[in-house]
Amino acid sequence: MSNEVSAAILRRVFDDVKSHGGTFGPEHAEVMMAMNHSEADMLLLQAAVELVEKHRVTKISAEPSGRTLIRVASPSRGGVNAMYICLDHFCSCDSFLDNTVQNPFTMCKHMLAAMIAQATMKLQVLTVPDSEFANLLCPEDTPSNM
Repeated sequence: MSNEVSAAILRRVFDDVKSHGGTFGPEHAEVMMAMNHSEADMLLLQAAVELVEKHRVTKISAEPSGRTLIRVASPSRGGVNAMYICLDHFCSCDSFLDNTVQNPFTMCKHMLAAMIAQATMKLQVLTVPDSEFANLLCPEDTPSNM
């Protein structure tokens, strides 16, 4: 999303969708339609929805600590699926650094896909021991090699 207001509104809409069992209602569509979306915002939303619909979003929980993260599998420029770690206000992808940290975008498609998947409950769930969870946060391979 290209501004903080749009991102904040989307977060509220997705929180409300989640509280209604993952179902988008007419009130959610109305709010989203009322927002001023740029073409770039619409392309970002479309790409995020595609990731969710293709089941590329996984919530990983650690046992016994209960720590969680979201991992998004996304095709890279080389055609290989790269795995990106998404937290509430961070993504491990290059786009996050290039377009979010240094430019006006407030989230990348992976962060948006994570929000949509959590709100609609369309995400894979994986539980790992705490010892493996640490390796997910600091993999030895680069994202494009995972």
